[in-house]
Amino acid sequence: MNLEYETINASSTLLKSSGGLSIFLWFLSMIALIIIMYILYRIIIKYSKNGVINSEIKILKKYYIEKNIYIGVLKLNEDYYYTLIGNNSTEIIRKLTQSEIENIQINNINFKDTLRGFMKKNEK
Repeated sequence: MNLEYETINASSTLLKSSGGLSIFLWFLSMIALIIIMYILYRIIIKYSKNGVINSEIKILKKYYIEKNIYIGVLKLNEDYYYTLIGNNSTEIIRKLTQSEIENIQINNINFKDTLRGFMKKNEK
């Protein structure tokens, strides 16, 4: 009788300790999973905001015509262009001359003045 009681008592103690251990491991794995998910979230946010960074293409100035349409000065490699940019399309209006580029860079003039100058040149 005594031997049976000790065996039952030992097995119930083993079950209690393994149950506690499994709960502890479950909580530990949940914490590890949350940490991994947080790290992945930060990585995704970091790269989705910037996208693929390309130093060869930049939009230097923007002038909004409507909510989703604007005219911009685009730098593509070493060339500068007036572009019309919308939601689903981009159209190059024309390439800028060297004097216009210098005027934009050196004087840092207002984009409206640049656009007016462009429009006056096209009217002539």
